[in-house]
Amino acid sequence: MPELLSEIAILSDRIVDHGKISLDLANKCGVTGAWPLIDDFNTGKAAMGTGPFVLGKFDKGASITLSRVAAHSLSAYR
Repeated sequence: MPELLSEIAILSDRIVDHGKISLDLANKCGVTGAWPLIDDFNTGKAAMGTGPFVLGKFDKGASITLSRVAAHSLSAYR
């Protein structure tokens, strides 16, 4: 069962401008802005959820480089 969860795509509601989110495909599910492109994810432009780090460099299938954000507060995670 847990391996099936890896097949579910979850996107942050901050990735695109929107009104009230819904499952109404005819009205673009409430999305008012443009969806990000696949390349935005592949290049890291649409990266999110990195906590106290920012994406420095990403080579798909090879490596990832993260840099620490000095001003980040870990208190939000406690």
